[in-house]
Amino acid sequence: MCFNPNVHFQYGGSYSRGEEGLQWVTRNPSHAISFKTSSVAEITYSDLVDKILKKIAVVGANPELKLSYIPLVNKPVIESYIFDDDDLYAYLTTLDKEGFRSVMHVEVMKGLETNKRREHTSRTEAVSSYGLNYEDPVENDGDLRNSGMLTIYRARGEGEEEHRAPIIEEVVSDGNENGENGVCCESNGLDNHARYYDLPRSAEERQYVTEWDDGTGLEIGQEFCSREALQDLVDRASNKNCFGFLTYKSDLGRLILECRQKSIGCKWYLRATNIKGSSLFAIRVYRKMHTCSRAAQSSSTNRRRGTPRLVASVLHEDYPGQFDTPAPKNIVGLVQRRVGLSVSYSTALRGKRLAVNDVRGNPEEGYMMLYSYLYMLEKVNPGSVTSVKLDILGQFQYLFIALGASIEGFRSMRKVIVVDSTFLKTVYGGQLVFASAQDPNHHHYPIVFGVIDGENHASWSWFLGKLKTVIPDDHELVFMSDKA
Repeated sequence: MCFNPNVHFQYGGSYSRGEEGLQWVTRNPSHAISFKTSSVAEITYSDLVDKILKKIAVVGANPELKLSYIPLVNKPVIESYIFDDDDLYAYLTTLDKEGFRSVMHVEVMKGLETNKRREHTSRTEAVSSYGLNYEDPVENDGDLRNSGMLTIYRARGEGEEEHRAPIIEEVVSDGNENGENGVCCESNGLDNHARYYDLPRSAEERQYVTEWDDGTGLEIGQEFCSREALQDLVDRASNKNCFGFLTYKSDLGRLILECRQKSIGCKWYLRATNIKGSSLFAIRVYRKMHTCSRAAQSSSTNRRRGTPRLVASVLHEDYPGQFDTPAPKNIVGLVQRRVGLSVSYSTALRGKRLAVNDVRGNPEEGYMMLYSYLYMLEKVNPGSVTSVKLDILGQFQYLFIALGASIEGFRSMRKVIVVDSTFLKTVYGGQLVFASAQDPNHHHYPIVFGVIDGENHASWSWFLGKLKTVIPDDHELVFMSDKA
């Protein structure tokens, strides 16, 4: 078996058992350490601990760490702890069927904080002066002033010996020789009378947050032209009023939004559904009051980023109904000023294109209106010839258009027709094909337009068959494209 010397671990978390079973919960990222050896037996528990301490930047005293992992081969799932070299050997050699090893979990115990405090105390002893605020004890004297009290001082500087401040605040003595109620420190010449206690710390005051409005101005029953329009409005309000939301459900029939801090009790909620027979969305349930803190959202790393839809909504306000909008690099600054949100250059470019599609329509909507357009074209231009070919799935494939005026003008043109094509720069591709002739004054006269798949010879055959039905037989065809 090939040994992998890399060990991945996470620290600063704890185990939690929920509906999905035992899980390790932590906000810290994963770390990796590597051993420069090819033998598992050469890796010791102490070496592993030293590498972990260096990785998480804890040096000095001997901290208390608990190493564990969730074996991928055990059922039911339960954590396994590592206490010595044998446990470490079992961890390194326990692999699943695919050869993967479980991530190691490092629990930082409270002993780590105690060791740091002891280390700090030992460093200050070398530069501290000690003063005993009691007189020599007298036998059978039970009324000594400050009996058993030890105070440690540290001079702040030369000439300031009278202004000294205690560097240890938890120093108390109760005269109990058995040490039942305290943790005994070193004697320091005090005959074990001094005992250390942690003073009670003041409880952290919980910040009380009153209810506040989200500022969207929405009402129950309000209708929007689309699901995206409603989400854009909430998105802009969330950035302006500093609150976060999550999209719980979003499909063709409903939109459900919840506050990002729902887990701590915030009741903000919005539910909108589609009105049957239309693309409109109406708000059905709406709780506009937040009970969470804005500070959590302002300091969170999970803040919502600018989207192309948000960029498009900003452009619709400043450039309503216009195709010509600023360059993407200028749109970045515009969005920052309007909604206080940073967007990338690519997001600004996609938002610019989306704003144009909102005004002009996207290709999908254009193909849906194709038959209506051709019908009106034949009504307005008598004698016109149009044709559309669909594939076996009923989707658009080829298009042919010959205007009635162009067909009538063939009589005055030269008997040479040039056929050429150009590529369409759209998501669907294809080629735009056109046929033109020259009048006696050498002016170009367009005759036929079409959309085909230029790489397919069958599409050219279909187009030429339609073309020959609208031009005289004595006209000569000249092809400029190699695919024809």
